[in-house]
Amino acid sequence: MRKNIQNLKIGRKLHVLVGVALVGMLLIGGMSFSLMGRLNEMASDISTSWLPSVDTARAMDTALSNIRFYETEYLTALSSEDEQADLQHLQAEKETVDALFTAYGSMIDEEEETYYNTAVENVFDNGIMQSKNF
Repeated sequence: MRKNIQNLKIGRKLHVLVGVALVGMLLIGGMSFSLMGRLNEMASDISTSWLPSVDTARAMDTALSNIRFYETEYLTALSSEDEQADLQHLQAEKETVDALFTAYGSMIDEEEETYYNTAVENVFDNGIMQSKNF
């Protein structure tokens, strides 16, 4: 084999070298297109499946922060009108959180996620009940 390569003219050796390089580049290009397709599928899955649930979780975090804020406002209210306004805000935020729990529940499809979502919802409801008792 080595003797055959040594016997080739320089022009033929260059042609073989360029041919091998072109085949290698074509293989790498084909693999790149294949991997780009898979990457596109993954990005599409993330944008359609995961991103809405992240947005819902962010909205839930905001609503829970609002609940804490209005609880503090209620506890430090100087007049009964302020207390009533804060109670109305608290009720509106609780309804928002309940709607967000329902929306998030429809986005999950795994049993473990459903279990955790139910557990968090129960903790939230228990916290609301303790706030009412307080």
